[in-house]
Amino acid sequence: MKMQLSLVIPACVFLCVSLLGLPNAWADEVSISAEQEKHFESVIRPIFAAHCIECHGPDEQEGEFRLDRRDAFLLGGGSGPVINTDSPLASRLIRSIEYMDSSLQMPPDGKLPDATIDLLRQWVQAGAPWPADQMKTI
Repeated sequence: MKMQLSLVIPACVFLCVSLLGLPNAWADEVSISAEQEKHFESVIRPIFAAHCIECHGPDEQEGEFRLDRRDAFLLGGGSGPVINTDSPLASRLIRSIEYMDSSLQMPPDGKLPDATIDLLRQWVQAGAPWPADQMKTI
């Protein structure tokens, strides 16, 4: 019986993954232009490093959200995904940095400058292109 059960569980997992598909967040394949990668590395990643990683990085993940790795960003936090590809401006990320919801305002110690919010909004509207991680964190 143990032998049969040990074969059944992996088979069920395989079947579920095959039928439902893996979430996009787990896909390692990413295709972004060199320009998008440069923009992310020179503009977006530094914003995250300066304003977000202390609470959403490798050492601490407030709200079960990690913002230093692409795979973790795509998975989102305890409240689900932070990016809404169907309606980018309704994304939790944008709503939180624009202080649209009194219960979720990021960063909590003060609103980002409008220019920084604009950069993040434009990035999300462009599909939030993030280069594949090479085991690199911010």
